[in-house]
Amino acid sequence: MLNKRAIRFSIFGAIILLVIIAGTSFIVRNSDAADKTQNYDDLHVGSMHPWIAGEGAGECNICGMALSKVDGHQDGTPLPPVDNLYVSPSNPMYVHEGPGNDPKTGDKLIPIKESPYYQEPEDKHSQDVSSSMDEHDHSKHQTYDSGSAGSATDEASKLYTCGMHPDVIQEEPGTCPICGMNLTPIKSSGSSSGSGERTVAYWVAPMDPGYISDQPGKSPMGMDLVPVYENELNEGTVQIDPVTLQSIGVRTEKAQRQNLTRTIRSNGIIQVAEDTEFKLNSRVSGWVEEFFVSRTGDYVTKGQPMLEIYSPELVAAQEEFLIALNSMQDNSEIDKGKNNSDTNVLLSAAKRRLQLWDISDEQIDILEQTRKVKRSMILVSPGNGIVLHKNVVNGSAIKPGMDLFRIADLSKVWVIAQIYEYELPWIKLKDLVEVNSPFDPSVSVKGRIDYIYPTLDPRTRTVDVRIVLSNPGIRFKPEMYVDVHINTSSRNGVIAIPKSSIIRSGERDIVFIQRGRGRFEPIEVKIGLESGRYYEITRGVHEGDEVVTSAQFLLDSESKLQEAIQRRIEQRRQMKQAGS
Repeated sequence: MLNKRAIRFSIFGAIILLVIIAGTSFIVRNSDAADKTQNYDDLHVGSMHPWIAGEGAGECNICGMALSKVDGHQDGTPLPPVDNLYVSPSNPMYVHEGPGNDPKTGDKLIPIKESPYYQEPEDKHSQDVSSSMDEHDHSKHQTYDSGSAGSATDEASKLYTCGMHPDVIQEEPGTCPICGMNLTPIKSSGSSSGSGERTVAYWVAPMDPGYISDQPGKSPMGMDLVPVYENELNEGTVQIDPVTLQSIGVRTEKAQRQNLTRTIRSNGIIQVAEDTEFKLNSRVSGWVEEFFVSRTGDYVTKGQPMLEIYSPELVAAQEEFLIALNSMQDNSEIDKGKNNSDTNVLLSAAKRRLQLWDISDEQIDILEQTRKVKRSMILVSPGNGIVLHKNVVNGSAIKPGMDLFRIADLSKVWVIAQIYEYELPWIKLKDLVEVNSPFDPSVSVKGRIDYIYPTLDPRTRTVDVRIVLSNPGIRFKPEMYVDVHINTSSRNGVIAIPKSSIIRSGERDIVFIQRGRGRFEPIEVKIGLESGRYYEITRGVHEGDEVVTSAQFLLDSESKLQEAIQRRIEQRRQMKQAGS
């Protein structure tokens, strides 16, 4: 009797337990259905796994990244399909419902499935995510119904890792023993077998990249060694997963053919044009008797009387000229028809002496007509211009070679500008130049480069260039400072990349080129001319190459680390071969 009664109680208890389980399953299914049709007022999704959605800010259950707010989503509407989500190509955290443009960068949005950060969902993986959301108190995050079978690869042939702790690797899906996040499959790349398996080249300590091993095990710090695969060792090529790319802020830009121009800005000094400058000096000794131009700054013309001087030498030369002139006339009256060549020679020599002493032909003609010796003679201006300097006053004694006046024509002036030696490749003769006055913005004159001086100033490391300017109204005064803008000739159709993309070590220049999703290759380049934020590239980069413009120093460190590890592995192999 007791056994029958116990059996009845056991059967009754089992029936009650089945009813409770069935009711719980029904409630959970209804709750899941309600969640999938839930209306959202503040929709957030994951950029890498957009089927993970939630209301309000949170983290993705798969990779732990912060969810992105979906702009353009109407409050109170259900989840949009994944195909209707668009993302910014340069900012994966900006997600929009429907096509549009990024409000910050202006880039045209692309479908989120075309983003390089997007990862395809898998049925079993999605189920694991759905079952683990309740365990981690992420009940407000929902999972899209992918509607497809996902990847057809065999789960047993894959390795799984934690996005936050990449040293955690196992062959079965599950959760990270450190943070509790769901493990994600390690995607295969470059496998020739098509099975998704990859060959491990060596194992490395996660906290000490210098510690490598031929087989799995523990590092000196007690941590599991992390595998490095052979398809990741492509002559310095760096391969980084999309999550890390986003974390370190890698940005790329295409190399394009451009017309490079450059406006060189410099300072200049106004100088008197050397070919318009004259000096009036005396070729005989004497004294100043009278001035006809007595003030600095007066404008004079060629042949205009400047001053009158008394010189005993000039008086004697006049007397010799008159004696020779009288002798020639006397000989002509006495010996008519005879050759007076000797007298003509003396007369010509006396006249030539007066001319060499800057006595004008007009004064000599007057002397010949009047036959009277003048006590003083007049010196005239040798050219047109302005008197810049007067060196004598009335009664001053003068000596041969002494400068009396300095005269210059300021209707044309020179500008001497300084150009740094690294700017010289841009400078050519006849380049158009705009000269502005720093004190009067309305004063602006255009000219051209007339001459590039052949020497370099060792103190300032600059080369002088000469610019010829017309100067109507004498707006530019000698020794005045001016601003010089040189419009250089353009370099047409050259390949140019941003200056921020180049790593300059002194010995060589390196850029990183994107060779696929998450793969970057270091390339040595040769730099040409610099223009604004761009460098001309004459070797190493081709048109259309995606060059890295930010975080390239981190890629360079990783590339050098891989090269060092490869050298160590090769040394160990050679040592093993020598030992065997």
